[in-house]
Amino acid sequence: MITIEVGNSYSQIKGLKSEEFKALKKCLSYEVDPQGTYFSGGFKRIKSLLDAKGGFPTGLLHRVLREVQEKDYSIKNLCYPPAPRPKQLALDFEPYDDQLNAVIAAQTIG
Repeated sequence: MITIEVGNSYSQIKGLKSEEFKALKKCLSYEVDPQGTYFSGGFKRIKSLLDAKGGFPTGLLHRVLREVQEKDYSIKNLCYPPAPRPKQLALDFEPYDDQLNAVIAAQTIG
């Protein structure tokens, strides 16, 4: 069974067969422009965003799910909420008006 561990920024897929892993690696790959790699050889390179242990950026989760949708898989959510920000800061000095306005603007925008 395939297990996908989803983290805040990086996820991992486990339990793939070698053929499935190769297909997923091809799905999560892109081709580097040869002109951009001129000084390092200048030939066509293919970069994969799937590492050897099955790790990939969480932003590509939709592509991974599309690739394994017909297989039996489970998702383990390892995401954690961000730490709450303090509402009031204890300062040893009096902040300038511009600094207070910036803090108020940041709190209202989020």
